[in-house]
Amino acid sequence: MTVNELAAALVGLIDAYASRLTEMRTRYALLFELEADDPVRATLSQRSPVQQRMADLVIDALDSLNVSAADARAAELLLLTDALLAHHVVTGRDTSSTAAIVTTYLQGLLHG
Repeated sequence: MTVNELAAALVGLIDAYASRLTEMRTRYALLFELEADDPVRATLSQRSPVQQRMADLVIDALDSLNVSAADARAAELLLLTDALLAHHVVTGRDTSSTAAIVTTYLQGLLHG
């Protein structure tokens, strides 16, 4: 997998979630409003099987690009994608700069 392919896959993921704007806003609102010990908040904030599979795929992709500490870099990369999604959901701005941001981060991992 190339940097551009990985970036495109992550941008596709962000766009897929962003297309469900009302659901994402509701999820974020609940995460902010519910107390830390509320079981609904725990359910919303835990890693789902789909998220775990995505993490595993990102680790594999970073390994294939010979990124050192791929586990840690994958966690950072997924946090970046979460932040980009949250920014879109909260501000309502388009995601047109997302690909450049993700690609630049990945290039930094390779050449940093």
